[in-house]
Amino acid sequence: MRELTVEGVRSADLTEADWMNGLEWAGEVSFKQAPCREAGDQGILLDGLANLTVFRQCGRWTQWVDFEPEPVQVQKVKGNWQAQQDTWLLRDSIPGAEDFANAGVK
Repeated sequence: MRELTVEGVRSADLTEADWMNGLEWAGEVSFKQAPCREAGDQGILLDGLANLTVFRQCGRWTQWVDFEPEPVQVQKVKGNWQAQQDTWLLRDSIPGAEDFANAGVK
């Protein structure tokens, strides 16, 4: 992603049972559309989530595409913030120079 900008935050209504179970806040964070590209193993850009099909070639960056990441579910339980882990934004870890070198990306 060229940049990741929060577009909005929507809170969910909590029940008394939620509060009794330690849930202090729950909701969804949405993001603005921005240019995005990938590099890595051969495959489909963004696992096919983009508005068009672009194929990754090993060792090369894909073309830029406009992409709006899916919203992320967030909650605060007993003082600890938790985010939904099964989302494109939170998969794996941020790649470093070694990751790019290992993938043959320049």
